[in-house]
Amino acid sequence: MSSEKLSSVISFILKKSSQGRGRVELSKLLYYCEGAYFQRHSSVITDQKYIHLEDSPYPHLLNEIIVKMKEDGYLEVEPKLISNGVGGFLLILIKEYEDLLSR
Repeated sequence: MSSEKLSSVISFILKKSSQGRGRVELSKLLYYCEGAYFQRHSSVITDQKYIHLEDSPYPHLLNEIIVKMKEDGYLEVEPKLISNGVGGFLLILIKEYEDLLSR
């Protein structure tokens, strides 16, 4: 259930991001959402464990969930072009994941 809720939160964030989001940006927003939700409700949304990376807190299962959402047709992954080449990848929502956040 934790991975399904994380997929729902990813879908919610990307739905609000018409230009897509990078992996680091997404992981920071996920961590912020969990913290803000915890302050109001004394519980977390996804029950994910986060690991500390040098650039951001990172949900333990994020890469696996991104790959699964892409394979299932929920996400598109596009290169982020910068002046001297590719500067990472953008995650763009194609169709919404089932809303499990209201449960």
